[in-house]
Amino acid sequence: MPETVPISALTGEPARVWSVWGSAALFLAAVPVLAVSVGVCFWTAVEDFNGAAWIFRIANPQELHWKVLLVVALTFSVVVIGAFLGVTGFYAWQGYSWTRWSGLIAVALAAAAILINPVAWAVPIMAAVGEILLWLPATKRYFDTWRVRRHPEDNFEAVQARVVYGPVPRYRWAK
Repeated sequence: MPETVPISALTGEPARVWSVWGSAALFLAAVPVLAVSVGVCFWTAVEDFNGAAWIFRIANPQELHWKVLLVVALTFSVVVIGAFLGVTGFYAWQGYSWTRWSGLIAVALAAAAILINPVAWAVPIMAAVGEILLWLPATKRYFDTWRVRRHPEDNFEAVQARVVYGPVPRYRWAK
């Protein structure tokens, strides 16, 4: 049996360790930072479209339909990045060990946020630090405690020596 963390007397759940607190806080706080960065981008785009985001400056669209397509693509990518960050933070808090792997995907996606503006530079840093915290031994113990709690060992019934198929003899018609 793996080493476990203590059970909280208040909640009856495994007590959250500092690394889980930090990781969940960083992943979940990265979502509003990302939202603010795209909000700043959209606000700036009203007067200076190409200066609003680095990706806009790189693409340098001249026609309106390309500008609309870029804004839609940016919005879609921000929603996807935010979803991965939020889901990873929430489920790490709930004790699911697969968040270690979803955190790697969230960090990779969050790296694309540097193409928005300097406000968004904090997002991949927050995600990377949160991901590092997910791989610490204290977090592994927390996840292992939740795994044992959610999936207790199965207790199977003993195998019977004689199994009767069909009508049970004591219920047959007496002849």
